[in-house]
Amino acid sequence: MYCSNCGKLLEGSPEYCSNCGTKLQHSPTNISPKSRLAMTLLSFFLGWLGIHRFYAGKIGTAVTMLVLSIVGILTYVGAFISLFVKVGFYSYRAEPGVAFFVTIIPAAVLLATTHIWGFVDFILSVAGVFKDKDGKVISKWQ
Repeated sequence: MYCSNCGKLLEGSPEYCSNCGTKLQHSPTNISPKSRLAMTLLSFFLGWLGIHRFYAGKIGTAVTMLVLSIVGILTYVGAFISLFVKVGFYSYRAEPGVAFFVTIIPAAVLLATTHIWGFVDFILSVAGVFKDKDGKVISKWQ
């Protein structure tokens, strides 16, 4: 450990520097170097897409959120297209309105899931308890 004031190498973990007498601050090893402000802003604005999880290094869950969001959006768009276009699986079996409701429900479930997941992550990042890929807490407002 080095003194932040004079730069002297110190043995162990003393409370004060033996060279200049400065009180030393011990930083916990479970604190992430990532910015809590960046994490909070990303989770607020792009949380439903999982972009904040890419920032935290949680690539697997980030890709999952992104894929669920994209599939939800495409299904949602497909539901509205089914109201106006009589092409597709449901066009010869039922009314276009039925196709709309059959496809809008899964879209709503997918998008609601990613929005709630993103909101929970936003609350965790505001509270300073969200962890990065190494299990370190992202708590510094840098």
